[in-house]
Amino acid sequence: MQEWICHTCDSHLIKGGMPSIAVANSLELAPIPPELDELNVLERQLIVKILPFAKIVALPKGRQRAVHGAVVCVPSEVETMVNSLPRSSAKVQLLQVKLKRKIEY
Repeated sequence: MQEWICHTCDSHLIKGGMPSIAVANSLELAPIPPELDELNVLERQLIVKILPFAKIVALPKGRQRAVHGAVVCVPSEVETMVNSLPRSSAKVQLLQVKLKRKIEY
């Protein structure tokens, strides 16, 4: 199996230095709690504290993607979302509709 290294890390290693984004620089991700690990994509987006917006473009060769331009991070108000969920049946504001199948009705 062939392994690949990015150009940034390669240039640091050729110069004899440590890449700034290496795991050796304590850049590990914290473990995800089991309660949050079972959430689906929509649930994760509802509780996220910061919403990142970026322009993602397809690179000319291969099937890779790249971020073009600046990434804008918009803070979200999680408190209001958490306090409003789950909604009570009185606040749902749904109407029950019975559809009729025959045209004569």
